[in-house]
Amino acid sequence: MLQERSKDLLNVAEVYTGEKRRIAESYKKIFKKYNVKKEHYLAVQFLLALAITEKYLLSLQYELEEMQEDLFKDSSIINIFRKMNGELAKLLPKAPAGNRFGFLYDSEENSLQIFKQQAIGRSAMIDMPYLKIDKTGKPQGPNVLLLSGSSYSPGSNTHHIARPVNYLLDALDDVKLFISKSKIIHVATNIRVSGNLKKKEALLKLCESQEHLFLEAYQAQGRSLIIVNNYEQAHIVQKKLKELLGIKVSRLIRDADVETENTVQRSKLNSSKNLNYKILVAPATAISRGFNIVNEEGHSLFNKMFFFVRPMSKPREIGNVVSIVNGVVTERRMYQNDGQEATKMFENLVKCQKEAYITWNKILRYSYGIEHTSELEKTNIVVSRLILLMQLMGRLLRVTDVQATPPTIYLLDAAFKSKTNVQFDLLKEIETYLEEEFTYQKDGELMEKLYMPFLAGLKKGREHV
Repeated sequence: MLQERSKDLLNVAEVYTGEKRRIAESYKKIFKKYNVKKEHYLAVQFLLALAITEKYLLSLQYELEEMQEDLFKDSSIINIFRKMNGELAKLLPKAPAGNRFGFLYDSEENSLQIFKQQAIGRSAMIDMPYLKIDKTGKPQGPNVLLLSGSSYSPGSNTHHIARPVNYLLDALDDVKLFISKSKIIHVATNIRVSGNLKKKEALLKLCESQEHLFLEAYQAQGRSLIIVNNYEQAHIVQKKLKELLGIKVSRLIRDADVETENTVQRSKLNSSKNLNYKILVAPATAISRGFNIVNEEGHSLFNKMFFFVRPMSKPREIGNVVSIVNGVVTERRMYQNDGQEATKMFENLVKCQKEAYITWNKILRYSYGIEHTSELEKTNIVVSRLILLMQLMGRLLRVTDVQATPPTIYLLDAAFKSKTNVQFDLLKEIETYLEEEFTYQKDGELMEKLYMPFLAGLKKGREHV
């Protein structure tokens, strides 16, 4: 029906917002006309509903674009309702497995993800030099300057930008010495939050068991940042610590939420030096990058960070799957075409598309237990978590005062370490990954410059477990 642009689809769409009886009659006619078996009725109805949703979603995107300047802030429109910039769309290659509007049903989680996939987004960064080329195919610009050190992370198809590094902006010696004094302490709480079905209970127990640690942090100089997974968890922890310690605890909220006492809207973080708080609770992904939370001298407001959770995205989360597929194709195939004949280029593009489908299916096939995922996804998880941890630590590493107290990071969630050889041990996996990367002749020196301070701090923290 979709391929033939059948009128049957239009008929269903017309009655879709009408009475149930009319919709049921339309489906009956379709089932009969196309000989749909009874066991497939529900699947056909769902797919038709998805196709019609896509049609109306496209119309809605155009309408929202017209109204955006008058009625919306850009951040107020959810991504799936945002129309892609038409001029940018002309420049970006389509998604390796095809641009599509689709769904992913997860029987283990009993959840349904509906998604829209339009292009390889990272191409906007790494392909701009190729908009103009000379007669030999060499790029003529516009040139692009990429400044993110954490985007150089081999093994992570999600984060790694597969481009050669030309320069490294090194920190001053006294700043590097200050950072080297940082400590990453794994506290043996035996309370597992990540992967625990009763997360709220685990969070409350963690507050109770480490009451002395938070009181010390409150009484010490500087401010503390507590990391959780979402805004709801931030509210739970804030309420419990206030109840336990009788002190003021603030939490981060969405920009769309109304500010109340002891809350900070996300967009006001960079100016929060003017706010009176000693402890702030915030979701990991909401604060991981893009914020310079500093005092008047430009030094970080925070000198302590507490991880209540092991920041970990869910396997099979559609955004991560798309990033991995795009990364695999971009890194391994896309630039093997330079200077090749058209036939060879086409063959490589076909291989590229096949590899995208293979990668997509491989990631979605495995169960939720991280220890049972493919090596490809496990490496992506390890490196992606390393990058997120470093980005979060970056909130503490805005250094202008080398005489200040060096930062201390506390890992409170027992999920950071495993008790058995079978379980996933994130800290051990990160150490192994970095030590192996440091030994590679190709990029070992660069990796050591970028990541050695983190590894040194991680190993130093062992003494305090």
